[in-house]
This record gives sequence, C-alpha cells and structure tokens, in this order.
Amino acid sequence: CTMVRGKFEEARHLYERLLDLSGADEELSSYEARRKALLWGEIGWTWRYMADIARARECCERGEQILRAAGVAAGPAWGRLRYEQSSLYLLEGRYEDALRSAREALSLFEQQSTASEAASDTHNTRIQRTLAGNPVDLGLAYGHMGQLASGEGRRTEALKHLNTALTIFEQYDDRRRIAHVSCNLGNVSL
Repeated sequence: CTMVRGKFEEARHLYERLLDLSGADEELSSYEARRKALLWGEIGWTWRYMADIARARECCERGEQILRAAGVAAGPAWGRLRYEQSSLYLLEGRYEDALRSAREALSLFEQQSTASEAASDTHNTRIQRTLAGNPVDLGLAYGHMGQLASGEGRRTEALKHLNTALTIFEQYDDRRRIAHVSCNLGNVSL
C-alpha cells in the first residue's frame, strides 16, 4: 500500500525490516530463500521508482545470489527477478538485454504448474501469490513483451502478446492491469 501511495523510501524501509526478520541467508529453507529473494526484488522496485537504476540492479543481483545459494534454479522467484531486470534494461535503452530477460521471465512463468487458490487469493501478499504460481505474473510478462515489441515497431507481435495478457487479466478480474494493457493495445492500434 505504501508503494501504491508513492512513498517509496518508506516502503523500502518496511521491506528492509522484513529482511531483518528473515534470518541469515545460510539458514533459509528453499521457500524462505525464494521469499527473501522476492523481498530484495521489491526493494529494487522502490529504487527503480526513485530512478536509481544501479541500486535497483544491485537488489536484483542480491536476490539472485540468495536463490543460487539455496539451490533454486528455476521458478517464479527467478521469473519476477528477470521481469524486473528487463524493466531496468528498458529504462536504460538496452532493448536486446530487455528482450532477453523478458523472454526468460516468460519462460519461467510458463513452466509454472497450474496455480493453486493461494496464487490468486487477494488476501495473500504479492510475494505469496507469486510463490504459489500467480498466473497474473504470466500476464505481466506477456504485457511487457508486448510493450517491447511495440517499441521496436513489431505491431503484430505486440498485439498478440498484449491480447494474451488481456485474456489472463480478464480471467482473474485484475481490473487495474486490464486498464493498463487496454491502453497499451490502444497505443499499438494508433
């Protein structure tokens, strides 16, 4: 909620507090390692929104280190970190790197087995939903791929990805993201 209100520094401090409560990296279960990696990803988003790309990237790298140390080689935590990295590359104008990371994120989310109820339970945190296989994450990856394709003038591909994202968001009644992807579809159509 603090992030949505634009209080990124305050949100970062709250996430850092959660990290402090998580325990040492060496003592984490696989689930806790994935959770902690995603907390680093959320901290990265706070830096991204404050236009500090270098710090945002450091947070993604820290999340990756935790996943590697825990032996986590695939899954939605990796997908979220790759999605965030793609967003950072796009901000820097590094389109090939952005596309590569976006494709990796999409692949990681597509590999996820059928989501459980916890994945779409709005009472769970975003991190809990992601770890449970939130299909909305897949929609985000498709939407991002659509934006990348649109930015490079590949309208047919952009429309395909954006329509896939829209279908996913409509299936889960994610109105905010339906609105975002609909605007992006309108921009491509223009």
